[in-house]
Amino acid sequence: MSLNSDIFLLIISGLIGMIIPRIPALFFSRFPHLERDLPPHPDPLPINSSLIQRMLLIRRLHNLGWVLVLLPLLLSYLVLGVSPEPFALGLLVGSGWWVLSRLVPTASDPIMRGPLPMALIQRVNEFRQPKQPCCEQCEPQFEVRAIRCAACGKVLLSVTRPDLGRVRCDGLLLGTFRCLILDGSSPFEVGADEN
Repeated sequence: MSLNSDIFLLIISGLIGMIIPRIPALFFSRFPHLERDLPPHPDPLPINSSLIQRMLLIRRLHNLGWVLVLLPLLLSYLVLGVSPEPFALGLLVGSGWWVLSRLVPTASDPIMRGPLPMALIQRVNEFRQPKQPCCEQCEPQFEVRAIRCAACGKVLLSVTRPDLGRVRCDGLLLGTFRCLILDGSSPFEVGADEN
């Protein structure tokens, strides 16, 4: 094989190794019948039991990636034990990148660790029945940049909304590519919208 074909195989297999563990979160969560209780994609989500169930489902789909990542890791380990194939090396690098992205914390705050941490789900669940409401008609909703009261506009929790598996308004192909690149997290920084 030539050097160009080896590089091509390395890149393609690296992409395959990155996509395989993300298949459940990218595709299984976007079925239209799963969205019947949720508003369309960019709209704010009212904090209720449907949102909590959806967050738990997406978390479970992200965790299913741990099972799927074993396939490219095992395959690349077996092939690299016999011969140095670029396809197997690409699978190892792509799936290893996914494993590292899950094991290495990206933030010190437990609410922001991983694509959908349980600490975030617990904090959002606390807003279903707040102990100290911000106003008389407290209606917390999960916006793109924060959890905000719909009645008074006060920011209740400055945390960005992760991808919750809804069909995106920017189309299937571009939306899937965006979710793949961002790995289920928001493109916005925490605390960027504090008004």
